[in-house]
Amino acid sequence: MIAKPDLRQVVKKTANLSTLANIDTSKAPIILLETVTGRAVLNAATHLIKSLDSLSAFDRFEKLWRAFNALYKIFAKLNSDHACLRALRTHITANPILFPLSIAKVANLTADDIRSKIRLNAMILNNHPTQATTQGFADSITRNTDPRVLEMYKNSLSIREDFLNNVGRLASVNAYIQAGINANAVHDADVVSLLCIKYMYFVRNKIAHAEKVDHGFTFLRGSAEEAEMSWLAPFLEALVIDLINISDSF
Repeated sequence: MIAKPDLRQVVKKTANLSTLANIDTSKAPIILLETVTGRAVLNAATHLIKSLDSLSAFDRFEKLWRAFNALYKIFAKLNSDHACLRALRTHITANPILFPLSIAKVANLTADDIRSKIRLNAMILNNHPTQATTQGFADSITRNTDPRVLEMYKNSLSIREDFLNNVGRLASVNAYIQAGINANAVHDADVVSLLCIKYMYFVRNKIAHAEKVDHGFTFLRGSAEEAEMSWLAPFLEALVIDLINISDSF
């Protein structure tokens, strides 16, 4: 028998764990299975729980990303992060009903809400730094149909206008964007994918590759980066829980 003093509480008593009630309890047995999927879901669950116990917005985001990382890799079973994330995006687009928490979280957002909280131009410049990546940039836009996403890209197109023009895609991309905005066919899955897959992968890489100073060296409370992390975390948390809830299908 283990003595009580030898037990360590893994979360603080003040931690708000209420969001865990969104996990389908019928899926809990999967974490007890001695399978690759079972271990991945168990690992993800531990990082999710610790994210709810984190006082730092940066620590919370990093723990949520670890949970997400474990889940999207076991979902896609492919060799690279890029391939796994692309497969997940396709799945979300085709099956939004399987991601109810994520869809509900973004449903009421406007283009202005999103753009004011993220660094879309910085992501575009980072992901598509040269002329050679322009076709990929154009394709990343035309995979979307949601008018909010298209409106944001419309407002950022000028930073890669010359590149698009050089490869003969500027007119067609502009036409695609405007047609989608005019159609106004809401597709919340596009917003989930933009935020949780495309944008947060950009944010995560800036942290993981030491392209930013350690957040412990942010001397001012309430920095812009901290505010961004706080805003992003609930969307990623919802997607992590949605993935846990369908993990028996992986």
